[in-house]
Amino acid sequence: MKVKFNFDKLKEKYRLLNEKTDISSMISEHHFNIHIDENQNEQAEDELRRQINKTDFERMQIIGQFNRGFILVTLNDQSSQLFIVDQHAADEIYNFHRCYEQTTVSRQPLLYPKTIPLDPSRQVLFQQHLDLFNRLG
Repeated sequence: MKVKFNFDKLKEKYRLLNEKTDISSMISEHHFNIHIDENQNEQAEDELRRQINKTDFERMQIIGQFNRGFILVTLNDQSSQLFIVDQHAADEIYNFHRCYEQTTVSRQPLLYPKTIPLDPSRQVLFQQHLDLFNRLG
């Protein structure tokens, strides 16, 4: 399948957006903006772990869509950074959280209880999440 995509048009639209909102000349103070050189591996890893918060979506300006699954956006926060949002992944996360909050699991006890042996590290993990196991049955 071929996808028509013109990078020059995208760059021009992005440039016009920056000129229109006059954010290109401002100094960016957004937490995503890190200039990384080869001696800053930890900072690079931290930057790659960053996630967009729910509140960030309210401040986003959509530039366009490509490949029927990705949205190009910028944050309206004086930075001129471009983000690519995977529509499918964002929808899956939204649906998961909505279902998780709205669904109650009904449990049915086993006729004969089943003992599950756990090594010490899994016992600790089980105890840390005991309330979740009780809720899920």
